[in-house]
Amino acid sequence: MSSAGPSSRAIVRIVLTITATVALIYLLYLVRSTLLLVFISVFLAVALGPAVAYFRRRGLPRGEPWLGRAGGPVRYPGVPPRPQLRR
Repeated sequence: MSSAGPSSRAIVRIVLTITATVALIYLLYLVRSTLLLVFISVFLAVALGPAVAYFRRRGLPRGEPWLGRAGGPVRYPGVPPRPQLRR
């Protein structure tokens, strides 16, 4: 007497695949806000890349020196400003 249905190994594989898929979807649901922020930041980095390259070619430094002059004391009130190096 042989059964015509799927083997127990095939049934276990199907159940484990469905369980893993549901677990992955639930995990993505839990971290959806973080993933959204990552996607937005990657989009902005790619979109602003040509503008940064344009200003870098003209001798403007990247963001850190700007923070020290413009937003550093406001953003980090307890941290003393770094001395500016002369070129």
